[in-house]
Amino acid sequence: LVKESTHPRIYMLSWYLDITSPGWKAVIWPNYVAGLPLFVKKFLFLEYVPVPLLSQQTGIVFPQGFNYQNAINDFFNSLFFKFFLRFTINFHSGIILSVQDLPKSSTSKLRKNFVLDLNLSEELLNRNFNENRKRNLKKANKLGWSCQPSSNIQAAIEMYKSNQGVAQMSLKNTFLILSDIYRECSRRNIAELYCCKN
Repeated sequence: LVKESTHPRIYMLSWYLDITSPGWKAVIWPNYVAGLPLFVKKFLFLEYVPVPLLSQQTGIVFPQGFNYQNAINDFFNSLFFKFFLRFTINFHSGIILSVQDLPKSSTSKLRKNFVLDLNLSEELLNRNFNENRKRNLKKANKLGWSCQPSSNIQAAIEMYKSNQGVAQMSLKNTFLILSDIYRECSRRNIAELYCCKN
């Protein structure tokens, strides 16, 4: 279903969900025309739906021509929500909703989501960097730093931790999940890792 979607996202593939959201569930529309993956957790006796770690864009998956706005409307107006203490979704960029589309009891926030297309040439990527990033890259280049292909995700994580300091200690579980994602992406030949070396 994700591969046929108008906006396929890695965050909604079953193997990715297995890593980031063990025990995930899904709401499936009749005839398997659309689906909504959910990460259901429990607090005491109540269930809630948080946004899974490392899953920046989720939401309903649907093929070309599917009227997702009607489907989301029906979904929001169903009794489904009464079973959850809290329900949180970061809809992917293919979904356009207005406040009127949401249930009256809900709150919504519009957040910016930045996506960097890494299929562009290095020259085009560099041209789109802000001035501070360009300055930092020039400094690193002068100091003899270079990016080299690597398969050592742990070294990349350790480099990140050493530059970000103690503030990142609370991300221990996130780093474990990131390692698992990288290993699975590598196994599927859809990952490239580069590390900076001096």
